[in-house]
Parts: sequence; C-alpha cells; structure tokens
Amino acid sequence: MKYISVEKFLKQSKEIQKAFIDWWQPEFGDLFLENYFDMDSIINVVGCVPINKKHFEDYDGNIHYKTDLVISLLTEGQLRQFIEDKTKCKIELDISSDIGYKGYNLYLRKNWGNDDYEYPYKPFENLSNNLLEAYWQVACQIAEKETNNQKQSIISTNKQGLPIIKGGGKTMREMYNEGYK
Repeated sequence: MKYISVEKFLKQSKEIQKAFIDWWQPEFGDLFLENYFDMDSIINVVGCVPINKKHFEDYDGNIHYKTDLVISLLTEGQLRQFIEDKTKCKIELDISSDIGYKGYNLYLRKNWGNDDYEYPYKPFENLSNNLLEAYWQVACQIAEKETNNQKQSIISTNKQGLPIIKGGGKTMREMYNEGYK
C-alpha cells in the first residue's frame, strides 16, 4: 500500500499538519505512526474503532488515542476524500498533454444536478506523474488555503479574549444573540 511518508508530512507547517490531524477519523485498516519522533516507531494498522470513537486499537489490541503525536499515513483514497470533503467538490483527473511533461491535471467540479455543474476552483495543472504525490500537492494547497482563511477572518479579540471575526466587529455570540432578539 502506498502512503505519504512521515518525512513529507513533517515538512509541512504545523497548521497544515493540524488540518490533516483534525480531519482524520481512524477507521479499520488505516495506517498510523505514534511517537514519530522515536526512530524505532513502527507503522501500526487500526484494527478496531469502538462506537464512541474515543480511542482506537491496533491489531495487537493496544489502545491508542488521537493526539498530535499520532500521524495517519495518508493513502491515495484518504487524500482524495480530504480534498472532496474540504472543497465539497468531486475530482476530475486527466494527464497533461504538454510536450515533454506527463503529469496529472486535477479539476474540482461541483455538481448542481442533472448535467449542471461548475468549476469553483482554479485547475491544479502539471502536478506529479505519481497520483499519490499529485493528490498530496493539492491537499496541502487546500489545507494551506483553509488555514489562511481562518487566520484572516479573526481580526482581534474582545476584552474576554474571544475572537472577533470579520463581519461587523462582533463575536459569534453577539451576532447570534442579535439575530434572535
């Protein structure tokens, strides 16, 4: 099974790493690494996830908790799912026809029903000729855009230390209360 290496994961900023860690919900068969700073760590496989999903077990029955020290070794399917979940679009792929370059082009398509659709994102063109790497490139760009959007929407904090977001200089609580007066 092919997956993104720990080294590639750790090359990303902490914010991008957090976007992947927060998104990942352990499922049977997922690959993960715990204590990635320990050179003797071995790749584990999720063997059981209880209904409450508060922890998960590997095949040896050892219990693990989802923390910042547990990294999911993301596969092609998981990266595709990340991209589709975050963009609410479906992926279209083709091979670049540029002379001298053979790599993937990825397009995100939003269906509106029947034959109606649109492409709300710019195309991701001339990606790697390895599908796993192409998905990783796009997923990292989407995670980076998401973290940048979150940072830009917080403009300051109020006297209680709560964030004030764009949209009138009010906290979410103030906007909620005002809407239901």
